[in-house]
Amino acid sequence: MKHYTIYIMILLLLFVVGCDSTAKATDWHFGDALAARVKQIKTTDKIVYMSSGDQYIIEPSQSDRQLTVAQLQFMNREASTLFMTVNRDTITLRDNDFVDYLPLNPFENRKKLSEKQSVSEFSPFLWADGTDKTPTIELPTKCGNAENCEIVGWVVFETPKSITYNELIFDSADIIHMRFPVD
Repeated sequence: MKHYTIYIMILLLLFVVGCDSTAKATDWHFGDALAARVKQIKTTDKIVYMSSGDQYIIEPSQSDRQLTVAQLQFMNREASTLFMTVNRDTITLRDNDFVDYLPLNPFENRKKLSEKQSVSEFSPFLWADGTDKTPTIELPTKCGNAENCEIVGWVVFETPKSITYNELIFDSADIIHMRFPVD
């Protein structure tokens, strides 16, 4: 009987350790008509991507900084159409010291590359500032026969390398606080 208890305790410990992940995510959070979550959040020293046949790179502005990239998922639950902007006025990453970080515009905070490099995994970007190049997002309730239309994309932040995430705040179409789990 004593051996079974030890085996069960070891299995429980392995289960708890196995559930931990470096790429944090949030649960779904709900506004009046919009549901949102952070699917994953990662850090990197550069992002390389293609746009209109050219290759671009985004890098931190200082050596003690990193790029924090959050993959966001939004779902329209109730409105006939939601009009959303995703820019420096509508999204904020907050750390545990309550310092706020605004997103980088991936179409302005970049450099064109002359030599080809391998493309990063962070695509597509989620950026909609209402300009002709990145217009407002129109998210209907239904997409063909599917209920609850959704959009998924990456938002880029420049942060210190030692950041601990508290929440990501979205304030467009709804106000949603996506809180990260506590370690």
